[in-house]
Amino acid sequence: MAEHGSQRDHQYRGRDQHRDHASRPGRPSERSERRRAQGDEPSLPDEIAPADLDFRARVELKSLSKENADLVARHLAMVSILADDDPELAHRHAMAAAAHAGRLGIVRETSGLTAYRLGDYALALRELRTYRRITGSDEHAAIMADCERGLGRSRQALE
Repeated sequence: MAEHGSQRDHQYRGRDQHRDHASRPGRPSERSERRRAQGDEPSLPDEIAPADLDFRARVELKSLSKENADLVARHLAMVSILADDDPELAHRHAMAAAAHAGRLGIVRETSGLTAYRLGDYALALRELRTYRRITGSDEHAAIMADCERGLGRSRQALE
């Protein structure tokens, strides 16, 4: 019986250690988002390179590790390639980029604009508001107002 108790203690100790690790701010949610995104990420053709992304956009990715910046750049390049022909796949690439670099304005702007194009006004509004908070730019105020209108909130759209 004592042996059984020690196994139980060991199980609980393991859970407590996991909880201690999980209680660190930002760690588990970032990891789980990254894993979730990787399972859902659209494939990237080998011929798409980070250099295919606009130079100004690549500069914004400098705060990321080289590997992550290259991955995000390739996803964003795919968004620009697919935007007209396959907006749904373009949006999936934008969301994959957001899963890897959600704190960057260019990524939030891209995911917001692709969501808007698909008519997902709630997501577009959320992403464009985040973009505004990150950058301080109101350049998409008209699109945000249209999202409010699309959500049936005409009064907020006017404000």
